Amino acid sequence: MRADLVVLAAGKGTRLGGEIPKPWVPLAGRPLLAHSLSLFHSLPWISRIVLVVDKAYLGSARKLANGLGFRKVIRVVAGGCRRQDSVANGVRALGRSLSSVVMIHDSARPFPDAKISLAVAREAVCHGAALAAIPGSDTIKRAGARELSAGTVPRAGLWMAQTPQAVQSKLVPTWLKELSGKDVTDDVQILEDNGVRVKLVRGSRRMFKVTDAGDLEMARSIAMAGTETRAGFGFDLHKLVVGRPLILGGVRFPFPKGLEGHSDADIVCHSLCDAIMGASGMGDMGARFGVRRAQTRGMSSLKFLSETAAAVRQAGWKVRMADATLMIQEPRISPRRDLMRKRIADALGTSIGRVSVKATTAKHSGPIGAGEAMACFALVTLSGRPRA
Repeated sequence: MRADLVVLAAGKGTRLGGEIPKPWVPLAGRPLLAHSLSLFHSLPWISRIVLVVDKAYLGSARKLANGLGFRKVIRVVAGGCRRQDSVANGVRALGRSLSSVVMIHDSARPFPDAKISLAVAREAVCHGAALAAIPGSDTIKRAGARELSAGTVPRAGLWMAQTPQAVQSKLVPTWLKELSGKDVTDDVQILEDNGVRVKLVRGSRRMFKVTDAGDLEMARSIAMAGTETRAGFGFDLHKLVVGRPLILGGVRFPFPKGLEGHSDADIVCHSLCDAIMGASGMGDMGARFGVRRAQTRGMSSLKFLSETAAAVRQAGWKVRMADATLMIQEPRISPRRDLMRKRIADALGTSIGRVSVKATTAKHSGPIGAGEAMACFALVTLSGRPRA
């Protein structure tokens, strides 16, 4: 069985407050929406993913998906005026060739469960539609005027809907047509109202929806539980020679000499690579990339850096901070410092605020002070739940 997935992240989250929409609120170093997206992307039975966001965040969402290596995200589309309009936009973006079921998940629920999600998909195949839900355990009161109790609702048989929810692909045309009609608060409610059998799959309280500040605080506690932090140190030194371009941090500097090496000899990227691999226990550049191979001759070291960052993400790590200190006599790096930081941040899949680049001179002493060589020291911190 295969499933296509629409992740809804177009909400404003007004009850949460803050200056940015809820899907983009930071949670353990990543936007809220990235957490559920990461889990679903790792599931082998999920074929394709469409991400639905506020139209102002289309570019940010595409950059996030690319930076985190979410190759299953085939489209990023804008949401609609209502939740059901966002659902319809996402489902239409999947096209006509659909998997066995189409699933919907609310990115405000950052901790979906893999087994429960699979059960929802399978039950949708059997019955027509399905959703995760939990039986009501608290007494339900109906409010009247001035929030005075107007009665108690019997809780027997009451379930609280969660996501993911799933629909058989053959029902999708009918589903899309009905979604354009009356307002609903649940993705499969329209089908339910039209006689389709909808199976309730027991969900989990961990799959709660982040609605207010208290929910967000609880989510942050869960996200950080079991997280490990590591630091790695890197160093590189190259000789300066005539006839080579000078590349530092992925940026070319106008200078009469360049660094000697097999690739572009970018000591900033090289030292950062070694720091990342040291922190993650993944060896060193020579062992990983074979830096003397013909295919790496003249290669941009930003490629080494982006591939290293992708490898540690696959292993369960995230780069928290990257700090590089150049030891050079000249040229001055300050005119191009921010461009270096941006290119490094892009290669790492992180924000420029998590990258620092500094320089110091050798006070005209030794080969560096004489303008014969350059060196770079790097310190990188990683956090995550390593998979091995």
